[in-house]
Amino acid sequence: FNKNPKEKEKLEKFINFSYFNESADKIDEINTSNNLSTRENNHIVLNKVLNECLNVLGGTGDVASSTLTYLKNEKYFDETYLGRNIHFGVREHAMAGICNGICLSGLLGAFCSCYLSFSDYLKPALRMTALMNLPVLYMFSHDSIFVGQDGPTHQPIEQLVGLRATPNLYTFKPYNLNEILACYKHYLTTKTPTALILSKETSNNEKSRISFANKGGYIIFKEIGEHKATILSSGFEVGIAIEIAKELKGIRVVSIPCFKLFDSQSKKYIEQTLGNKPRIALEFASSYSWHKYVLNGLYLTFDEFGKSGSEEEIKEYFNLTTDKLKFKIKKFLKL
Repeated sequence: FNKNPKEKEKLEKFINFSYFNESADKIDEINTSNNLSTRENNHIVLNKVLNECLNVLGGTGDVASSTLTYLKNEKYFDETYLGRNIHFGVREHAMAGICNGICLSGLLGAFCSCYLSFSDYLKPALRMTALMNLPVLYMFSHDSIFVGQDGPTHQPIEQLVGLRATPNLYTFKPYNLNEILACYKHYLTTKTPTALILSKETSNNEKSRISFANKGGYIIFKEIGEHKATILSSGFEVGIAIEIAKELKGIRVVSIPCFKLFDSQSKKYIEQTLGNKPRIALEFASSYSWHKYVLNGLYLTFDEFGKSGSEEEIKEYFNLTTDKLKFKIKKFLKL
């Protein structure tokens, strides 16, 4: 090491996870003014933030072109042992197990990706990630029932509940770029098991702050006029909630990208954020995630398997168009 001081410094950075801390500092440099989908924005963040985080490597279950989770400037591990992209193949459980092994080296972090509906296939390995508190970043894309003609097998319903309920696992379902950045900041600074849920749907990127998103939940749209109700939501559905709130008046919208972080805030903060008016859960997945917040409120959620069809066809079939959602809210609030 005395003959190779640069290599010594590099090894010390691996041991101390200094690259994680340096990468976390880059987060504030990222432009947050686009309206891309969270899947596309995550690709930007992944390459901006983890590009120089040399002790992180990973890949996908053979869906890199769809989930967009790969490092553009890096080679693949099967080409050279210095490559930081990995071809895991279509074997999600083995992929997550390999990531656990990488992290058990004590020097490395890992990321892996597949569709959210197929997170079930890797759940036993993910549970071990959480049990051993390993720095694996899971990226699950195609998070809604609107994913297209593939039908119910590709449309996640109950997966979010299981991920959110897993001890030690911080599950983020971001609405916009700032909430994605909050996820990366948390992962890099805490080095804890993390699941990032991503969407194909585009986002309007309503103004927010990383500092707010870091609390796990916050008011993203303040009610216009007298506070009549609060819509709680996460992911691209937050945009739908904001659209409804702007039209109906008196509706507050609370984005909760990470339940575990939100629940860790003070009781006062949680109560002030949610308010004491009727609550409405808006998420096109199982209602079970929301019972502790909404209680006897209105659930604009989804507790059945989906159908094969286009986004518009599915919305019409299940009465999930914005107009029909507004009608349900007005009926609930007796407006």
